[in-house]
Amino acid sequence: GHIDPKLLWNSSGGDCVDYWAMLAPFARKQRTGLAMPTLWENFEWLAGVMAELDRRAGAPIIDAAYIASTLERRIARKLDELRVEQALRTVIVAAPDALTLAKPLAAPGSGWGHRPPKSHQRGTRQT
Repeated sequence: GHIDPKLLWNSSGGDCVDYWAMLAPFARKQRTGLAMPTLWENFEWLAGVMAELDRRAGAPIIDAAYIASTLERRIARKLDELRVEQALRTVIVAAPDALTLAKPLAAPGSGWGHRPPKSHQRGTRQT
């Protein structure tokens, strides 16, 4: 691998194990239904590596039973995170009459996003 597994495990390895515990039944069904036995195999491998590091550290085993027993708490946490994200995207917009607006330099549709150079203004083209 390109990343040291312990480095990944220290930063977010637990997420991988959690997600595999939730996705495994779906992945296995997909492998059978699509006749693709290697589908999701790299993610499954990574989750296995992270689970082994969890085991060595004495972390709880993450399986379907653990996910079910912590589901309410996980949902509450995600809802809290969502509320924070929604609050962070809130923007206060000033009323237009409170702003001093500059006049556009070119007429809309003229093709100029700025004032044309003197050489392109009417009557000033150099020949």
